[in-house]
Amino acid sequence: MMVSHDLKTPLNVAAMSFEFLHRLEGKGEPATQRMVERGLRATATMEKLITNILDVAKIEAGTLVLDVKPESGTEIATHVLDEVSLAAKTKNIRLLPLAADCGTCMVLCERARIYQVLSNLVSNALKFTKPGGEIRVTMESKGVDVVFCVADTGEGIPSEDLPRIFERFWQAEETSSMGTGLGLWIAKGIVQRHGGRIWVESELALGTRFFFCLPGAG
Repeated sequence: MMVSHDLKTPLNVAAMSFEFLHRLEGKGEPATQRMVERGLRATATMEKLITNILDVAKIEAGTLVLDVKPESGTEIATHVLDEVSLAAKTKNIRLLPLAADCGTCMVLCERARIYQVLSNLVSNALKFTKPGGEIRVTMESKGVDVVFCVADTGEGIPSEDLPRIFERFWQAEETSSMGTGLGLWIAKGIVQRHGGRIWVESELALGTRFFFCLPGAG
């Protein structure tokens, strides 16, 4: 874990340097600008990988500390959808308006961590949904819990793969180049640390629905 922390310092310096050059070269040579933008993308990718490594270490050690308080699930989901709206528009995927059946859907959680979980699920839906498809995020009160759902009209997941979908580093052979195989494992660890659970339902050619539940906050 210390190695990951140590890597973040020089990485932050590199990111700030590329950001400075990006502003400086805003109207400079196109070739230079492309190189700077490539550097920004690379440092952002490295930062995400290091963060994932830190999260894995904390989850495995049982040291993932949460600052839990009442939060609006509706607000968290709205911010996630706003974040991915441009990517969805670029890919011609429709993000359906947030439908919540429980008002603000107050949950007991650490806001940043549940944002991380929901962002991962929506980003995955974008990856595996073809142009012209749809993605919907919903929330519903069920007993003392609030259940979140991210549903897409993508290709679906083969039934034989479903039991392994939350395993660490596991990826289907046809999607092995699309990530590290850590995102869903980390999402599961975060949800379980909140006292909730996460699961998936899918049908080939019809789409996939990821669910997770959190303790409601009244």
